[in-house]
Amino acid sequence: MKLYQVDRVLVHEQVYNTLKEAILNGDIKPGEKMTQEELVGRFGLSRMPIRDALRLLEIDKLVISIPNKGFAVAEFGKEELKDTFFLRSILEREAVKLAVPKLQANIAEIKRLLENMNNNFVEIDFRGLTKLNSKFHYAIYRESGSNRLFQMISSLWNSFPRYAMFSVMDQATRS
Repeated sequence: MKLYQVDRVLVHEQVYNTLKEAILNGDIKPGEKMTQEELVGRFGLSRMPIRDALRLLEIDKLVISIPNKGFAVAEFGKEELKDTFFLRSILEREAVKLAVPKLQANIAEIKRLLENMNNNFVEIDFRGLTKLNSKFHYAIYRESGSNRLFQMISSLWNSFPRYAMFSVMDQATRS
């Protein structure tokens, strides 16, 4: 059994971030069950930070609570993906409109991220590419000047596993 390492500062947030990344990257698959006891063993922590992290994941709709049994990673389908992309298209378009006049100050960083994305694409580094893709888009959206808008977009980006988006999009283009 693999042990995860975390610092003791804001432990529940570190557990939350670790589990969220594992879910979004597909390391923990939809439908996969998790119990507090199992995660206590994996992280080497007490139940409280594990429980708090699972509750945050539940709020994010990345896991569902199964009464008296633990938690399971939420299942995601085409309709959720369609809704997510619809909302993202509206919010992201507005964020870009607000950001364009301010982008010149951050253009070197944006160009660097784009170049790194191209390198990761050539090397077929999916994880690196998805992280850089997020950073690239977030660098633009942050320039909108609207923290609330950025939070809403970020929430939508983190509401669906990255690998599943590509899989469902690929299936949709085939049918």
